[in-house]
Amino acid sequence: IFILATTEFHKVPATIVSRCQRFDFRRIDMKIIAENLMYIANKEGIVLENEAALLIGRQAEGGMRDAIGLFELCSAGGADVTAAEVSQILGLSGYDRALGTMELVAKGDMASLFGVVSEVVSSSKDISVFWKELISVTRDMLVSKYTESPKDYLDLTEQETEQLLESAKLFSLASLV
Repeated sequence: IFILATTEFHKVPATIVSRCQRFDFRRIDMKIIAENLMYIANKEGIVLENEAALLIGRQAEGGMRDAIGLFELCSAGGADVTAAEVSQILGLSGYDRALGTMELVAKGDMASLFGVVSEVVSSSKDISVFWKELISVTRDMLVSKYTESPKDYLDLTEQETEQLLESAKLFSLASLV
C-alpha cells in the first residue's frame, strides 16, 4: 500500500490516478488549530497566548502541519509566544491596521493611504503580506454584509468581527468588488 499526498492532484499522471482511491481533506478551522497548538505548547512547557495561537491558526490557512511549523518558528526552541511576537516574526501588519486602511479607502483619504503604505514598506513588514491582509479583509467584508451568519464563514475573534461589521457599513457591494 502506498499513500500519496498532494495539493496538486492535477499533476498526478492518469495511470496512477486510475489505480488509486482518492480522499479529499478539508481545511481545519482556525479555532481547532489554535486549540491543538495550545495543547502542544502545554506539553512542551511553552507559554502560548490564545491570541497568538489564533493568529498562527489564521496564517496556516487550514493546515495543521503549516501551523505547527509556524509555531516552531515563533517559539524559537521553547520561548514564550505572544501575539505581538507572532505578528513581528511572520511580518503581519494586523487585522486592525488592515481594517483601518480599508476605512481610509472608504473615505478616499489618499494622503493617509500613501502614509500607511510608506510605513509598511519602511518597516520590517512584508508589503505582499500586507496586500494579502487587505484582500482578506475585503473578502471578510463581503461575507459579513451578504450572509445571514458571517461567523459561520469567518475565522475571526469576537472583537475583530465587531470591528469588521462596523467597517463594512462604509462600503457598497460594487466598491468591495
